[in-house]
Amino acid sequence: MSLFDPIRLELFATEHAPSTVDAQQALLVLRRLIARRLDGSLTTLTETRVEQSFNERVFAEVFDYESVLRRGSGEFHVMAKNYYPAEGEARKGADDLALGFFGPDRETPEIHASVELKDPGQDLDAPEPSYQNRSPVRQAFDRVRGRGIPWILVSNLFEMRLYSADDDRNYELISLTDVISVAQFTRAYALLSRRTLLGDPGSKFPRDKTAGPPLLRLLHGGPPHMLVERPDSLRLVHEAFTPGGADLPLHELEDGLLAAFKRMPSAGEYGAWPPHVPNVMALELEDDRLVLAPDVGGGVIGRLEFSKNGILRVTEYLDPQGEDHRTVRGADLANRVALFILFARNAFDPCTLNFKWRLLDLAGSQCIIPSEWIDGGRTQRLGAGPATAASSAHAEPGDLRLLNDGLLVEHVTAAIRDLLFPYRHVADVTRSIFRVRMSKDHVRAVIAPALGVLAAIRQATEAESDAAVGAADLRAALREDA
Repeated sequence: MSLFDPIRLELFATEHAPSTVDAQQALLVLRRLIARRLDGSLTTLTETRVEQSFNERVFAEVFDYESVLRRGSGEFHVMAKNYYPAEGEARKGADDLALGFFGPDRETPEIHASVELKDPGQDLDAPEPSYQNRSPVRQAFDRVRGRGIPWILVSNLFEMRLYSADDDRNYELISLTDVISVAQFTRAYALLSRRTLLGDPGSKFPRDKTAGPPLLRLLHGGPPHMLVERPDSLRLVHEAFTPGGADLPLHELEDGLLAAFKRMPSAGEYGAWPPHVPNVMALELEDDRLVLAPDVGGGVIGRLEFSKNGILRVTEYLDPQGEDHRTVRGADLANRVALFILFARNAFDPCTLNFKWRLLDLAGSQCIIPSEWIDGGRTQRLGAGPATAASSAHAEPGDLRLLNDGLLVEHVTAAIRDLLFPYRHVADVTRSIFRVRMSKDHVRAVIAPALGVLAAIRQATEAESDAAVGAADLRAALREDA
């Protein structure tokens, strides 16, 4: 079983994603590993003949650890062949590699992960006669148990397993030779990178798990958090983020949210979006983000997070529309997506953003698409789909302040096509995927309330601009008079 809830891990990976350029550079290195596996070179070599190159190219270059010679002085993060004496329940022995903080200024190293490497392609669960019939996983746990090292990595160079040192049954599997896309690498990076596994050298590791490295905090209930699943609702997750990442001070996050709420005029008349009309004084600081999670009538009705690394996330419940099942209606979903785009455009500066949406808890639900959205079709009840649907990360070209009706319709159309793609059974009982074909005129009619908000925002922006120009003219006239 996995260590982490897959949805929370996806959200975590988004928050700690490398830039696209860095991800593509890392994929070039992994392609060499894939090529060596395919040509058979690695299967003829033992782990000891490959590990030095593997450690330098994969851990240092791909996952951003500083080896001793990648930096001319100061701290580094990779140390090979660390010997551990017998201590309590732990056996004596040496690991192949340790990840942590090492250097001349540290009296004792701070080890975050012990790494056990085996021959390329070796079965990591099979007992080894030369190690008292213990498997590679058991060898790693026997050596580290009780030493205060939180993570164990076990690898045969083609795959990597990440274990918590407190749990030898559950792990996250990273198949290095299957990582061929930026999306796949983003998950691998979230689990194995220096940024997430080690964090900052000043973090209170390992004594305080709530203030330690990001991945350790996630393991022990840290951010990102989710709304709990409800039997009568679906959950919709909206995300907006800057393409190159960010490092924003908290006051800018607060200013951005205040501006976003202020510029959503009379949101109530458009169907209560955002999902919680906030008392902005209720904003709370949690870890590295501002959070708003209002409790109405004894239950949280939505959650908003704006993190310092430039990710705005809103999670809301989609209320049931059918009598017997959880149902999502295309028109309701489209309007919420459109209103989030408008909300996000006012929370960020600069205004070039990517958007992503996730629709959760679809298992056992029905998606009802109005007949006018389907060319020549009737109302469709589309069941038996995946439990979760996610949109592609749609990039917003240029400056969002130039957003017009046509561009908003384009965005909403793309998102809805990605989210509403349930399977349809055909005669041979196999499943085929089809996408809803939507007329842009119909989408425009569905999101008419959002287009009304856009027009109001545009008018308010023009009024602010005119006021600013007027103030500038007045100041210039006063200077001339003086």
